[in-house]
Amino acid sequence: MSSTRPLSGLTVIEIGHSVAAPYAGMILGELGAEVIKVENPKGGDPCRGWGPPFTEGTATTFHAFNRAKRGITIDLADSAQVDRLQALIRDRADVLIHNLKYGTLDRYGLSAEMITAEKPSLVWCNVGAFGSTGPLRDRPGYDPMMQAYGGLMSLLGEDGRPPVRVGVSIIDIATGMWSVIAILAALQERQRTGRGGVVDTSLYETTLGWMTLPISAYLANGEIPRRHGSGIEQIVPYQAFETAERAIDRGCKISHRQLTPRRHCFPEEAVVPGLARIVEQLFVAGLQSVANHGFEGQRRLARIREQPIERTDVARVVLVVVEAHGALGNHRLERFVGIGEIGKGEHVRAPVPSHAGADARPGPWPTPGIS
Repeated sequence: MSSTRPLSGLTVIEIGHSVAAPYAGMILGELGAEVIKVENPKGGDPCRGWGPPFTEGTATTFHAFNRAKRGITIDLADSAQVDRLQALIRDRADVLIHNLKYGTLDRYGLSAEMITAEKPSLVWCNVGAFGSTGPLRDRPGYDPMMQAYGGLMSLLGEDGRPPVRVGVSIIDIATGMWSVIAILAALQERQRTGRGGVVDTSLYETTLGWMTLPISAYLANGEIPRRHGSGIEQIVPYQAFETAERAIDRGCKISHRQLTPRRHCFPEEAVVPGLARIVEQLFVAGLQSVANHGFEGQRRLARIREQPIERTDVARVVLVVVEAHGALGNHRLERFVGIGEIGKGEHVRAPVPSHAGADARPGPWPTPGIS
């Protein structure tokens, strides 16, 4: 990409709170758009208080989702301030994003129908809980509820134990990403037609998107998917296994169409001695009953727990060391072993997005009242 700010020149109005809409606004801001975040004057985005920890009096959660933005405060109950917001949208906005409850903006004279009629070039993005149509559109929704309601939590954790939530707000964040995809598509369409339009995303639809494979499997065989911990039912072995020192995550894509396991999955100089031979035994068991691999595999690989991890200088071994204390600070993953030479203890820098450039730095977060 020739530019590090491909969306430079576009103005985005974000009437967002919590995670989903702010995350979408942040992505657009990092891509170069001018993003103006609108908050209420009575405390602002509730995310500002989601702590500890706090940085400069504001929760670090807020900082994490609101880089690269400017900020203003608008009291929607004040008609004069609403008029100023309408003028700002009419005069400057290319995109408007909001994740207020369905119908909220309509009550203040800021409906998508009215605003896009006044400014046909505007791309309006609704970020809702259950979307803008259907019987659940008036209901609120949050990430943990959607992980449960959409079935995602029923797949996480280990069989026989309580459901587990993904530790990060994966539904909120992914909905923000879908919103950006929809906005960019609408902007591309606007280049051809000169008209914007309304796009809708929702937390629930995002959850169903994550459930694509389990739902497809259920429609095919009629069986409720089971939980397999770090493993996956369709591939054997493809999960984490404990050793005497720490857990390792080992993946080897073997399908029922293959007669023998691929040796490159576990080279002769494998980090765990004898692992290749043990995995061959696992492979045979997996062919007999792929659905049981989560249990049979753990039994056959139980002996790995008694063996230490031996670091060698073997190259091209795909192995990730899973450590609870692995740090991501300063874009470094401590004690990471990946594709390439291992055993040298080097720090691996997290990749910078291609649009950002090598010297890119996060933009500032907004302060209410600054226009």
